[in-house]
Amino acid sequence: MPKSVATAALARQANKMVIKRMVTDQALFAPSGLVLFFTVMGLSETGHWRGVLEKMKDAYVPALIANYKVWPAVQFINFKFMPLQYRLPFVSS
Repeated sequence: MPKSVATAALARQANKMVIKRMVTDQALFAPSGLVLFFTVMGLSETGHWRGVLEKMKDAYVPALIANYKVWPAVQFINFKFMPLQYRLPFVSS
């Protein structure tokens, strides 16, 4: 196999891995992270579970939609170009 073909195959494989990581992050961690966030905020603001349910009903879907407008691109850049030691500071900023 010529070197350029092998390099292209490795690049495709790397891109697939980046996309898998990004999809996993957005499919699993984004929704569950928002549930945790709104649960803690609802309890701290109202002191009861009714407040959590109201917070979820009012803000969860708009927040998830806003998340999907920004974070897939950010996470793609993060997983594709950031060295491991810089990934957390990158997404934290």
